[in-house]
Amino acid sequence: MNIVVKLGTKIILSDESLKNIVDEISQFIKSGNHVVIVSSGAVGLGKIKLGLNNPLTLEEKQAIATVGQVELMKKLQNFFSPYKLEIGQILITYRDINSKESFFNLRNTLKNAISMGIVPVINENDSVAIEEIRFGNNDILGATISSSISADVFLILTDVDGVYMNFGTLSQELVKSVNDVREVKKFLKGKKNDFSVGGMKTKVQAGYLCMKSGVKCIIANGFKKDIIKKSINGEEGTIFLPSHGRTNLKESWFIVSKKKGKIIIDDGAVNAILSRKSLLPIGILKVEGEFERGDVVFLTSPDGKNIAVGITNYSSTDIQKIKGKKSSDIGSILNLNEFNEEVVHADNIFLL
Repeated sequence: MNIVVKLGTKIILSDESLKNIVDEISQFIKSGNHVVIVSSGAVGLGKIKLGLNNPLTLEEKQAIATVGQVELMKKLQNFFSPYKLEIGQILITYRDINSKESFFNLRNTLKNAISMGIVPVINENDSVAIEEIRFGNNDILGATISSSISADVFLILTDVDGVYMNFGTLSQELVKSVNDVREVKKFLKGKKNDFSVGGMKTKVQAGYLCMKSGVKCIIANGFKKDIIKKSINGEEGTIFLPSHGRTNLKESWFIVSKKKGKIIIDDGAVNAILSRKSLLPIGILKVEGEFERGDVVFLTSPDGKNIAVGITNYSSTDIQKIKGKKSSDIGSILNLNEFNEEVVHADNIFLL
């Protein structure tokens, strides 16, 4: 079994809880399984090392993370060394995921490290990541990694038991399982009577990404004993069940890559896309956002529903010029001798 375990900052800062989790991970690996760790805590450990307690700017946090990353790896190495397991650090930004080549190479690196008996420890490269290339949190990063290596389980270990319905009220109730993507979408839109818990939204977003990628995601309390085994056995946490089978590597990249904009299409084009056909300019109503040829965009129905994602053959500027036109007119409109008849080819479309 391949699992990705995300460790929250509070767990990293708690020696007792971290020791219990490392012990369980080590036993899990020695039983023939594979584990990738996605860890928070670099800034927190950096603040402790430097004796800082005051509020920090983003730039200060980035500087402190350079110290914290060293402390994080030292701490994890100290906990893993009694089990004779080697850990290896990988720092990434969203740019590494958004490039298909980098995404594929990351998968290969992780697969090779695992095959060599190394326990990869992944974190966002906080010291260099700017807003445009930030994941923003390690929950989404962990879901992305889980999708890239086709993990069996993505386990998010935090300081609560899972996702609650009506959190903070007398009627709050732990949600044991989620198997309908529509329920997750309702929550993410912030409608009433949906799942709700402070700090949980990004974890639910991660669960949604995993469901679409064919990966089981579990949110559980990392301060409980034997939490990995109990979570995998369905005894603890909230489980997000995959909505379909495993995606291939290209499909996984479609799901996790940053979407640069939207192409709004008419009902005829919607039916064509759902029938696994290409998107032609005649079916395009309008464009939202700015993007270039080769970017990943949403394909959106007239009522605003994102029905698919795809790689566009034209920039947003060019699509504005050819929308509603016949494919045979593209050359004359854009002054091109050679051109693609499809704005998005069927081979480069993934249905949502």
